[in-house]
Amino acid sequence: MSLPLLDDFYMCSEWEAKDRQKHMELSRLECTRETSSSHVRSRKVDPRRVVKKYRRSAAGGGATVPDGGNTPRSVAQLDVTVHYLLGQVLTTAPFDADCRHSLAQVAAFVDDRLRAVQVDLTVQTPTMEASNNSKHLILVQRMEARMARYGLLVTYLLSNLDNRSKYEHAFGQTALDVAIDACLQWSILACRTVVDDDENNPIHILDEILSYAALRHVAGIITSRETALPPSFSSGSSNKGGGYSSLLILYQTHCMSHTADQPKNTPPGLVAEETHETFPKFKFALQLAALADGGNYNGLLKQLSLPSSSQVKTKDQDDVMWKTRCRLCLAPALTAIRIGAVRQYNKSFGKLEKVPASNMARLLYLPTPLSAIDFCKSIGLPTTEDDGFIIMKAAPINIVDSATLSKQGDHAFVFGILSSQWLQPNSIHDTETPKSNPRESHDGTNSDDDADDDDWEAKDEKDGFALPDVEIESSQNVASTDEDGVWIPPQNVIWSLIQ
Repeated sequence: MSLPLLDDFYMCSEWEAKDRQKHMELSRLECTRETSSSHVRSRKVDPRRVVKKYRRSAAGGGATVPDGGNTPRSVAQLDVTVHYLLGQVLTTAPFDADCRHSLAQVAAFVDDRLRAVQVDLTVQTPTMEASNNSKHLILVQRMEARMARYGLLVTYLLSNLDNRSKYEHAFGQTALDVAIDACLQWSILACRTVVDDDENNPIHILDEILSYAALRHVAGIITSRETALPPSFSSGSSNKGGGYSSLLILYQTHCMSHTADQPKNTPPGLVAEETHETFPKFKFALQLAALADGGNYNGLLKQLSLPSSSQVKTKDQDDVMWKTRCRLCLAPALTAIRIGAVRQYNKSFGKLEKVPASNMARLLYLPTPLSAIDFCKSIGLPTTEDDGFIIMKAAPINIVDSATLSKQGDHAFVFGILSSQWLQPNSIHDTETPKSNPRESHDGTNSDDDADDDDWEAKDEKDGFALPDVEIESSQNVASTDEDGVWIPPQNVIWSLIQ
């Protein structure tokens, strides 16, 4: 991403920055490059990198603040702050060779600063509602949408990190819920404004966020109803109660209002058709919810695996990114979905029938036959690893060790066609430059040793997504693992999924 040359202390007041430096509260991500590796008492504030920190008033955060020291930032300042945190810090700090940070460390910093952004937005809500400034309302809606997309991605990537001292999963899920709810509320205000440009119509973002809210609720229902799974597997999804009927509240609150102004003699069928055309992404989420409610898990996996949706007429890149985020929403329930699919297949096959692991991998949308064998073993089905078969109707589904199950599913399924170039991660903490070439094919051979970086960028755009406006070295266009063993997608994919 490209940011304008910021003034000093644009994202944080000078008083707060110097106060936190005095009390040794500076993060390595907001001090000068020369002191970023120093002890906290030796760090010096960088006036263009420091970002306002979240402070609870009950903890005395504003007791001695001078006039203007804790003034809420303007909408323009907040927009730049969100852009900087998600497009600069998140996409560069985990890959910085000079000052390395784990994804959990970066996420903890970004989460705190975004929380401060939410506070400033809440303080300014009455003023913006009264002014009805369409430009500001649409800007805030886009900020909230980016924060929601960020939450979907980061909570997924860190879902298997058990060290709570490095990342608090409950807080991450709460922040994601807040961003989605806030985006929906701001969308109600933004959609009341008159927008002549259809491409920038706020109803498009409302449609997108509604689909995420619905799918996260579906994921919570699926995991809570799968009795074979331990309670911990429902921690990465959102289930606020009410079952699938709660989705009707979303529809009534955010979709019906856009048909309320129809003439009284308008046929109901025309109103429904217009609603479906206006909310194609939400309609797709409701179709997935119907498949889940009917127990059609194979159909659910099939619809999720498609790189694009025929119901949604958008740019190819936008469609691919949206479908990837849909899979991120349902990723916490992937294990439960596959267990449900196995139950169905277990009824269909004969007693002690041997099913090739390759067939089971295809049915469960797993990347390899070996992964299908491992999955079936973890849920209690006997297998024959020597010849690669899974024995059906030989034993009931019984999870002996829940630690063998991943809450993430697999990255190849979640990221779909985006993962075609970086299935094998490289450690970003190696002292040498990673030897793997992003132009390598799946068999490990180099398809074009002499191709330059421009050709690689052109190939990225052809595959369905463009590189972000950040300077990224070619060696960083591959997946990586950090010091905690957390898998991190390439920088361009991170930004493309959030912007």
